[in-house]
Amino acid sequence: MGEHTNKPTSHQPQFSSDETGSAAEVHTAASKGPTPTTEVYGKRELILEMLSLLIDEFNCNHQADLTDPDGRVVIYEREKEMKTIKAFINENMKKAKPALLYLCGHPGTGKTSTLNYVLSGFTSGNIEANLIRKLSVSMYNAMSFKDVKSFCCQLLIDLSPKLSGQDCKGIKKSEFDDDELANKVAKMYSSKPGDTKILVIDEIDAFETNQQAFLTLTKAILT
Repeated sequence: MGEHTNKPTSHQPQFSSDETGSAAEVHTAASKGPTPTTEVYGKRELILEMLSLLIDEFNCNHQADLTDPDGRVVIYEREKEMKTIKAFINENMKKAKPALLYLCGHPGTGKTSTLNYVLSGFTSGNIEANLIRKLSVSMYNAMSFKDVKSFCCQLLIDLSPKLSGQDCKGIKKSEFDDDELANKVAKMYSSKPGDTKILVIDEIDAFETNQQAFLTLTKAILT
């Protein structure tokens, strides 16, 4: 996803599927300048590349529109990815067990938009409505937090009242180590086992300098 095909140049020999000439014949033709076949192929690849970039740009820049129930924007050329995400959510809702899905790709290819589009279908009840049991989705951007402990504290402040009935507004990260905070978050998520909770963390590479703390949190939630 996000890979682009290198455009052929006049000095690169191009072999079509029905090529019957020898390499020498192709080289000779290329040395005289681009053949009509090469020119057409190059233009076609350039158009496809431009179209791919336009689709990525459209998908990436319409995230806000996905929350509008009266005008959900269509996400283009991401059917395979959407199918994978839907299948993952459906399967784990049936199992009622914690699971992790990691989405990766080049910047600006519509990862967040694609995920938001799928999730908006679940939260509106349009997809597999019979599986939805008080589904809640929480979305955070890792770049908004100084470190993983700050993120854990924000999770507890935002979600504890809804999930565990506790008020954690006064929680301070300095009072806990990584394991203690991670276990608090995990315990919170394990409450109300009949509900389905989806936690989305965007720009997760922002926690790269805090890897151990994030792994501790992930392990605590999944076990």
